[in-house]
Amino acid sequence: MEEQININEQQQGQEESKGKYLLKLFVYLLFGLSGLVGFVIAGLWIKFKTKISKKSKLIALVIGLVLSFVLPYGTDLYTDIKYPETKKVKDALNQQFPDGHTSVGVSWSKSWRSGEEPITIRGLGVEFKSKEFISGDEMIKMGKSVCSVLTAEGKVFDGVAIRNSKSPIYPFSIPFVSFYFDASGTCERWNDPQFAQQISSLGDILR
Repeated sequence: MEEQININEQQQGQEESKGKYLLKLFVYLLFGLSGLVGFVIAGLWIKFKTKISKKSKLIALVIGLVLSFVLPYGTDLYTDIKYPETKKVKDALNQQFPDGHTSVGVSWSKSWRSGEEPITIRGLGVEFKSKEFISGDEMIKMGKSVCSVLTAEGKVFDGVAIRNSKSPIYPFSIPFVSFYFDASGTCERWNDPQFAQQISSLGDILR
């Protein structure tokens, strides 16, 4: 009986050790997903601090880094195919604002009103990554350009959101170092002079 108890305790210890090992692999995968900065930090940790399972941890880290490039590309490709207007928006903004990187996505949400069927709200989101914040006037110009492309394509969205992400080590992002500011509204709002003045003032403060 005592031997059986010892065997059970050993099995439990092995299971706990295996669970901790898998958790560590997952953490390294997340570091890889965070991009090159996370990859370098975790890679140095593996090289100088890790004593066991270095190879498997490095593999998890590399897989995460590869996925950090593949997943956004796959998402962009899917969006471009399903919503061709998003590619035209992206191309137009990349031409007008070459000192940054533009990505475009489409989102949905449901709105319920008492006694009515839920309404699907579709929005178009633009993220512009740059080393420094763009001005409020440039953000308004960006919003108007998006709406111009959508109008030319005959596409209507319930809202257009513009986010400017600033990173001192652009094109990479680091938590607590990278910042952003954004604005959203209908195309009517983006073309409203009063809204333009508000965004312009906000942009001046941030810069």
